[in-house]
Amino acid sequence: MQCAICNKPTEPFLEKTFEIPFPFEVHYRKCTHCGFVISATHHAMSDAEKDRLNSAYHADHSGENNPNDPNWLTRIEAQADTICRAAQG
Repeated sequence: MQCAICNKPTEPFLEKTFEIPFPFEVHYRKCTHCGFVISATHHAMSDAEKDRLNSAYHADHSGENNPNDPNWLTRIEAQADTICRAAQG
């Protein structure tokens, strides 16, 4: 698998099993050149498979409570703030 950022080779990086919405193993790969990490599992899914997984995963975790990612709201707010500052120049 080639890197989506720099088109260099990637190598296996780590595996993680998510328990919600069902046991689901995700394989991550890391670029040997720039260090970008991508989920090879999600990359290989069809759009319909991704839509089903996203709907199932997020259906029970609206709001602030997400046991797989308890700090998601803080992280997303920090990312949004960074993007806004970058857009302002």
